[in-house]
Amino acid sequence: MADKVAARDGAVSRGKVLNYEPESLVIIDDPSDPRWDPRAMYPVDPAFLATILEHGVITPILVSKDGEDAEGNPRMVVVNGRQRVRAVIAANKQLRKAGKEPMTVPAVVDRQDAGTQAVHGIVTNEAVIRDTPIVRAQKMEHMLRSTGKSIAEVARMHMCSESAARELLSLLTLGAETKKAVEAGELPVATAKTMGKLSEKEQSETLAKLRAENALSGPKAKVIVAEALGPVRSRPVKSNGEHAGPSKAEVKKVLGDLEGVDKTRRNGLTGWLAGVQAALQWRETGAGAKAFLREVSQAKKKADKSGES
Repeated sequence: MADKVAARDGAVSRGKVLNYEPESLVIIDDPSDPRWDPRAMYPVDPAFLATILEHGVITPILVSKDGEDAEGNPRMVVVNGRQRVRAVIAANKQLRKAGKEPMTVPAVVDRQDAGTQAVHGIVTNEAVIRDTPIVRAQKMEHMLRSTGKSIAEVARMHMCSESAARELLSLLTLGAETKKAVEAGELPVATAKTMGKLSEKEQSETLAKLRAENALSGPKAKVIVAEALGPVRSRPVKSNGEHAGPSKAEVKKVLGDLEGVDKTRRNGLTGWLAGVQAALQWRETGAGAKAFLREVSQAKKKADKSGES
């Protein structure tokens, strides 16, 4: 029969979750031990460390008693949760330096033999349903909408940069067929993001062409998508939705035209030339860059007309 504490929370029995100082736990580095994991010595992921500093360890790790140390204290070996332990050790160094209380790690003791523990370690890592890019984007969007979290906070939760989070969120505007291709792992995120500038019908047509030519990724995919987009939509787009500027070919043409203006008259175009250079480096919005080009062309025509008189 469940005891009163367990019954209060709807459980049939109570288990034991213990808290350990991470520095006291042993991470196996001997390949001959069945519980050894090559990832144990990986560098601590900075993004993961940031989440540990913000939220601590939420899910308990698995540990096992493996004899005693030289001082007679229990030697507790990490069966599963090595990266969490190493991240907390790194986090504690920062916390102590800042004069703050260090963290402990919640753990459940695995009392099986070493071979079974090795199986437990593998299963707990591998038996995970990983999110597809679309599902990940849906979770981000839901978090932004339902909690009021900022894009920076949501990006940290998902252990990615803000730009990566925005890229994923842009997938939610894709047509249904394009989304399915991304979900199935058929269409790379980068290609899908670029196709987002197309209408849903154009996306379907482009996807069909990519499939027909067996070019869902790589240089050929870029060419096919660029052809579908045309010269204007192929240009980089700023976060405000405006195209980042004229193509390099357009700018070079204007600069080439200016070569026909003699030096004296060209001096009066210095300001416009600076504007063209800014446009070439994508420093202006699309509308602004186009305006620069128009005015440079007009100035060039005036200079030509002046030279003829």
